[in-house]
Amino acid sequence: MQNTLLVVGKLLTGTQLAICQEVFNTVFELTEFIAFYYFFKKSLRNNKFKRVLKTSLYILSTIIAVFLAALPIANYSVAKIKADSLVINVIEFFFLFIMCLAYFRELFTDAPTKNLFTRSSFLIVTSTFFYTILMIPFFLIASDVRLTETSIYSTVTACHYLLLIVLLLSISKAFLCKQPITT
Repeated sequence: MQNTLLVVGKLLTGTQLAICQEVFNTVFELTEFIAFYYFFKKSLRNNKFKRVLKTSLYILSTIIAVFLAALPIANYSVAKIKADSLVINVIEFFFLFIMCLAYFRELFTDAPTKNLFTRSSFLIVTSTFFYTILMIPFFLIASDVRLTETSIYSTVTACHYLLLIVLLLSISKAFLCKQPITT
Protein backbone atom coordinates (compact mmCIF):
# COMPACT_ATOMS: atom_id res chain seq x y z
CA MET A 1 0.00 0.00 0.00
CA GLN A 2 2.77 2.41 0.94
CA ASN A 3 4.63 1.63 -2.29
CA THR A 4 1.49 2.34 -4.31
CA LEU A 5 1.06 5.74 -2.65
CA LEU A 6 4.72 6.49 -3.24
CA VAL A 7 4.42 5.63 -6.95
CA VAL A 8 1.26 7.74 -7.29
CA GLY A 9 3.00 10.60 -5.46
CA LYS A 10 5.96 10.41 -7.81
CA LEU A 11 3.73 10.25 -10.89
CA LEU A 12 1.52 13.14 -9.83
CA THR A 13 3.94 16.02 -9.64
CA GLY A 14 3.92 19.48 -11.12
CA THR A 15 1.41 19.91 -13.89
CA GLN A 16 -0.18 16.47 -13.46
CA LEU A 17 -0.87 17.13 -9.78
CA ALA A 18 -2.30 20.57 -10.51
CA ILE A 19 -4.50 19.13 -13.24
CA CYS A 20 -5.76 16.37 -10.92
CA GLN A 21 -6.50 18.83 -8.13
CA GLU A 22 -8.34 21.22 -10.42
CA VAL A 23 -10.30 18.43 -12.10
CA PHE A 24 -11.51 17.20 -8.71
CA ASN A 25 -12.28 20.76 -7.60
CA THR A 26 -14.18 21.51 -10.80
CA VAL A 27 -16.15 18.28 -10.69
CA PHE A 28 -17.02 19.07 -7.06
CA GLU A 29 -18.18 22.56 -8.09
CA LEU A 30 -20.45 21.11 -10.77
CA THR A 31 -21.81 18.49 -8.36
CA GLU A 32 -22.40 21.18 -5.74
CA PHE A 33 -24.22 23.39 -8.24
CA ILE A 34 -26.38 20.50 -9.46
CA ALA A 35 -27.41 19.78 -5.86
CA PHE A 36 -28.32 23.44 -5.34
CA TYR A 37 -30.04 23.44 -8.73
CA TYR A 38 -32.49 20.76 -7.56
CA PHE A 39 -32.89 22.48 -4.20
CA PHE A 40 -33.77 25.84 -5.76
CA LYS A 41 -35.92 24.18 -8.42
CA LYS A 42 -38.01 22.74 -5.62
CA SER A 43 -37.94 25.88 -3.47
CA LEU A 44 -38.74 28.56 -6.05
CA ARG A 45 -42.26 29.08 -7.36
CA ASN A 46 -41.64 31.70 -10.06
CA ASN A 47 -41.10 30.09 -13.48
CA LYS A 48 -38.93 33.03 -14.58
CA PHE A 49 -36.50 32.31 -11.73
CA LYS A 50 -36.55 28.61 -12.61
CA ARG A 51 -35.61 29.44 -16.22
CA VAL A 52 -32.72 31.59 -14.97
CA LEU A 53 -31.65 28.68 -12.77
CA LYS A 54 -31.72 26.25 -15.70
CA THR A 55 -29.80 28.68 -17.90
CA SER A 56 -27.21 29.07 -15.14
CA LEU A 57 -26.76 25.30 -15.03
CA TYR A 58 -26.26 25.15 -18.80
CA ILE A 59 -23.77 28.02 -18.78
CA LEU A 60 -21.76 26.61 -15.87
CA SER A 61 -21.77 23.11 -17.40
CA THR A 62 -20.52 24.50 -20.71
CA ILE A 63 -17.76 26.54 -19.05
CA ILE A 64 -16.64 23.52 -17.04
CA ALA A 65 -16.69 21.28 -20.13
CA VAL A 66 -14.51 23.77 -22.03
CA PHE A 67 -12.15 24.03 -19.05
CA LEU A 68 -11.81 20.25 -18.74
CA ALA A 69 -11.35 19.85 -22.50
CA ALA A 70 -8.56 22.47 -22.46
CA LEU A 71 -6.54 20.79 -19.69
CA PRO A 72 -4.52 18.48 -21.98
CA ILE A 73 -3.28 21.44 -24.08
CA ALA A 74 0.50 21.49 -23.77
CA ASN A 75 0.97 25.22 -23.19
CA TYR A 76 -1.77 25.50 -20.53
CA SER A 77 0.35 26.49 -17.55
CA VAL A 78 -0.33 25.44 -13.97
CA ALA A 79 -0.83 29.08 -12.96
CA LYS A 80 -3.39 29.56 -15.74
CA ILE A 81 -5.17 26.31 -14.80
CA LYS A 82 -5.48 27.45 -11.18
CA ALA A 83 -6.58 30.96 -12.19
CA ASP A 84 -9.25 29.59 -14.52
CA SER A 85 -10.46 27.23 -11.81
CA LEU A 86 -10.90 30.20 -9.48
CA VAL A 87 -12.90 32.01 -12.17
CA ILE A 88 -15.18 28.98 -12.41
CA ASN A 89 -15.64 29.20 -8.62
CA VAL A 90 -16.66 32.85 -8.96
CA ILE A 91 -19.14 32.06 -11.73
CA GLU A 92 -20.71 29.26 -9.70
CA PHE A 93 -20.96 31.45 -6.60
CA PHE A 94 -22.42 34.31 -8.63
CA PHE A 95 -25.16 32.04 -9.98
CA LEU A 96 -25.87 30.74 -6.45
CA PHE A 97 -25.97 34.30 -5.15
CA ILE A 98 -28.55 35.25 -7.80
CA MET A 99 -30.69 32.25 -6.83
CA CYS A 100 -30.47 33.23 -3.16
CA LEU A 101 -31.71 36.71 -4.06
CA ALA A 102 -34.57 35.17 -6.07
CA TYR A 103 -35.50 33.03 -3.06
CA PHE A 104 -35.46 36.03 -0.72
CA ARG A 105 -37.54 38.07 -3.18
CA GLU A 106 -40.19 35.34 -3.26
CA LEU A 107 -40.03 34.87 0.49
CA PHE A 108 -40.35 38.52 1.45
CA THR A 109 -42.94 39.64 -1.11
CA ASP A 110 -45.55 37.91 1.05
CA ALA A 111 -45.68 38.22 4.82
CA PRO A 112 -44.16 35.07 6.37
CA THR A 113 -46.81 32.88 7.96
CA LYS A 114 -44.40 31.00 10.21
CA ASN A 115 -41.09 31.52 11.93
CA LEU A 116 -38.34 31.73 9.32
CA PHE A 117 -35.87 29.80 11.44
CA THR A 118 -38.13 26.75 11.38
CA ARG A 119 -38.08 26.73 7.58
CA SER A 120 -35.39 24.39 6.35
CA SER A 121 -35.06 26.25 3.06
CA PHE A 122 -34.46 29.55 4.85
CA LEU A 123 -31.55 28.09 6.82
CA ILE A 124 -29.95 26.63 3.70
CA VAL A 125 -30.41 29.74 1.55
CA THR A 126 -29.24 32.16 4.25
CA SER A 127 -26.02 30.24 4.86
CA THR A 128 -25.50 29.84 1.10
CA PHE A 129 -26.07 33.57 0.62
CA PHE A 130 -23.40 34.53 3.16
CA TYR A 131 -21.02 31.86 1.91
CA THR A 132 -21.24 33.04 -1.70
CA ILE A 133 -21.23 36.78 -1.05
CA LEU A 134 -18.17 36.55 1.20
CA MET A 135 -16.23 34.19 -1.04
CA ILE A 136 -16.75 35.89 -4.41
CA PRO A 137 -14.31 38.75 -3.65
CA PHE A 138 -11.75 36.31 -2.27
CA PHE A 139 -11.82 34.08 -5.33
CA LEU A 140 -11.55 37.13 -7.59
CA ILE A 141 -8.21 38.14 -6.05
CA ALA A 142 -6.98 34.74 -4.86
CA SER A 143 -4.47 34.20 -7.69
CA ASP A 144 -2.70 37.46 -6.98
CA VAL A 145 -2.88 37.14 -3.21
CA ARG A 146 -1.48 33.59 -3.31
CA LEU A 147 1.63 34.85 -5.07
CA THR A 148 2.26 37.99 -3.02
CA GLU A 149 0.74 37.53 0.44
CA THR A 150 0.72 33.86 1.37
CA SER A 151 -0.23 34.53 5.01
CA ILE A 152 -3.33 36.49 3.97
CA TYR A 153 -4.16 33.81 1.40
CA SER A 154 -3.88 31.09 4.04
CA THR A 155 -6.05 33.04 6.49
CA VAL A 156 -8.79 33.69 3.94
CA THR A 157 -8.64 30.08 2.76
CA ALA A 158 -9.19 29.01 6.37
CA CYS A 159 -12.17 31.39 6.55
CA HIS A 160 -13.48 29.80 3.34
CA TYR A 161 -13.43 26.39 4.98
CA LEU A 162 -15.06 27.74 8.16
CA LEU A 163 -17.86 29.25 6.07
CA LEU A 164 -18.23 25.96 4.24
CA ILE A 165 -18.57 24.20 7.61
CA VAL A 166 -21.27 26.69 8.63
CA LEU A 167 -23.07 26.00 5.34
CA LEU A 168 -22.89 22.25 5.87
CA LEU A 169 -24.09 22.59 9.47
CA SER A 170 -27.02 24.69 8.26
CA ILE A 171 -27.90 22.02 5.72
CA SER A 172 -27.72 19.40 8.49
CA LYS A 173 -29.93 21.54 10.74
CA ALA A 174 -32.37 22.01 7.86
CA PHE A 175 -32.74 18.25 7.46
CA LEU A 176 -33.64 18.06 11.15
CA CYS A 177 -36.46 20.64 10.79
CA LYS A 178 -38.83 18.03 9.33
CA GLN A 179 -40.53 20.73 7.27
CA PRO A 180 -40.92 20.37 3.52
CA ILE A 181 -38.62 22.55 1.45
CA THR A 182 -40.60 25.52 0.21
CA THR A 183 -40.18 29.24 -0.04
